[in-house]
Amino acid sequence: NYVEQTKQMIQIQVCDQTQLLALREKYKKGSTVILVEMDDPQAPPTGSRGVVEEVDGIGSIHCRWSNGSGLALIPGIDKFEIVEKAEDATEKNGKKKNNSKR
Repeated sequence: NYVEQTKQMIQIQVCDQTQLLALREKYKKGSTVILVEMDDPQAPPTGSRGVVEEVDGIGSIHCRWSNGSGLALIPGIDKFEIVEKAEDATEKNGKKKNNSKR
């Protein structure tokens, strides 16, 4: 319903710089999230996995979903969980840089 979506959009607050930096640190590019709930007719199915592409200037988390969707998550509105942080995936795949000097 358009009226309900408009009301929900009005409730969305733009992140301040501190909140934005915290979101970008937590949801780095390449991190994997799983969708718990999104009230949107275009939403990927519950349980879908998404790979974070970016956190934009208002704090929306843009993902590439397993079903091909590119719909962004809105923290505080959508429900989702981080499954794997980007650094963890890199370490698991053996691609972590070794910066130690020998």
